[in-house]
Amino acid sequence: MRYSVLLLSLLLLGGCSAVKEEVAEVIPQEPTISALIYSPKEAVQFQGLLDYVRVDGIVDFEDMQGDVTRLEIVTLSGTVTIPLDTQEKKHGSISFYVNVSTKEIKKTYFFVQVVDVKGNVSNRLGGVFEVK
Repeated sequence: MRYSVLLLSLLLLGGCSAVKEEVAEVIPQEPTISALIYSPKEAVQFQGLLDYVRVDGIVDFEDMQGDVTRLEIVTLSGTVTIPLDTQEKKHGSISFYVNVSTKEIKKTYFFVQVVDVKGNVSNRLGGVFEVK
């Protein structure tokens, strides 16, 4: 009995190879980012106007749907959301900046990501900013 079921299964599966298979191209839904660059990477305590320094960054993105709407910079203390005007752009570079406090000696670990209109989140790229 077991052999006849196996033989029947093999015959049925063998017949499937005669059916023409069409492979649909799968377009990724999530945007992707790469090549994060930011500067400066460090500051001394109390540096900058009112003890803040401006950190400038740039990151490349690719989104086959062309619907990226925002960049997020995430730290343990919260998320900074930067609205983007990249509608209908499928790839490019995003420039951004944040003002970072230099009042306290510490390392701030962060990551950046982009989000599209449907809420799909890209991969994350991280960095460290240190106040010495």
